[in-house]
Amino acid sequence: MEKEDLRSKGNHSIYVKYIELLLMNRLAREENFTCTITRKRLFQFLGLVNGEFSNKPYDLIKQQNNQIRTYDLDHFYQRAYQKLDKILFDALKNLKNRCLISYFEEIVIIQKDEDGKTYTTIANDTEIKCIDSVKKQVLDEMGLISLTQVFLKFKGDKFYSRVDSILKEQYNWEYTYKQFKLIYTQKNIIQEIPKTELQIEKLKLNQKVIDAMNQQAENNYKRNRDKYDRGYEKFISNWNGFGRPIESSFKCFKYNYDYVDIQKELANYLLKI
Repeated sequence: MEKEDLRSKGNHSIYVKYIELLLMNRLAREENFTCTITRKRLFQFLGLVNGEFSNKPYDLIKQQNNQIRTYDLDHFYQRAYQKLDKILFDALKNLKNRCLISYFEEIVIIQKDEDGKTYTTIANDTEIKCIDSVKKQVLDEMGLISLTQVFLKFKGDKFYSRVDSILKEQYNWEYTYKQFKLIYTQKNIIQEIPKTELQIEKLKLNQKVIDAMNQQAENNYKRNRDKYDRGYEKFISNWNGFGRPIESSFKCFKYNYDYVDIQKELANYLLKI
């Protein structure tokens, strides 16, 4: 089975702290002590993606490299959203757990008035039920059982296009999208920023120490194996007994095959903060 790279856990902690710091700096400059923002805009603001993310048509991307297939692009977005969502929501949960923010998911409905001008409203409980009902209908039509399946089977565009089509037909809504509403106390955010900056420096130093320890373990293992192999070759060439050499007669310490993995595991348990 594929081994887990324990170093990624430390890096993940640093990523989360960076996200927290960027978010708090953004919130500290807001005037109304609330912030509404979509997931994609959050990704862009935090510097996790550029302006082309999920915007650039497949045909334009293919012009850059005609070896890129639809599957490649779909799988890239699948991996990106999984990774970015994990980091973002870990940061939001940490801030909420420290009573620095509260965040809520809202559904925005886009409609047009009699003059054809677009306006937005926040979906109420009844409207949310309508949206969920339409989504369930489309899941059934596509033979899928969950939104996770939609995501894993790369059916997102088809699914949401059909949902928007039904909502337009039944409720005359143009389309819907999700956004986050963040509520906070500015004074608490400002006071917490220096603490988070210090935590980031500690995490960076801690990760460097762990990386150095892990590299040392790998170097120790390689030197030991090289020494053992040279000693064994010399033992074989100098064997003066009868028949095949007896392994137990060769006296040289050798690290176990899992030495490096265990040392990394111990570094994760005993050093990672």
